Amino acid sequence: MRKKSKKSKKIPSKKDGSKFDDGKPPVTQLMRQFPKALKYISQISEFGHNKYGSTENEGEWDNWKHVTDRKYRYEQAIGRHHLFKSEEPDSESGFMHVGHTGWNALAVLETILEEQEELSNKKK
Repeated sequence: MRKKSKKSKKIPSKKDGSKFDDGKPPVTQLMRQFPKALKYISQISEFGHNKYGSTENEGEWDNWKHVTDRKYRYEQAIGRHHLFKSEEPDSESGFMHVGHTGWNALAVLETILEEQEELSNKKK
């Protein structure tokens, strides 16, 4: 579970407006921590979109979510990319294998979190 940030507070905006950020994750911090890596993985995402995009919902880049047994298959993709040196380029995309591993790890994590959320919602 994620710890709540102690710095999260009500941040007033101009003209006496309010914005309540308590309990919300500082998403831009991740972009500040890993700007080069996230840009790299974004390029891999674009490569996948260009390769598989014809089966996606328009503008959604969601083909990966419709893969049968996707958690298992993306875990297997992680394993295949681990067979190579991290910095070695993939023969098809030209991107480093470690970047593909990162993209696939995000796909697995997103799948797990979606499944957990679905189970949680069914219990309500």
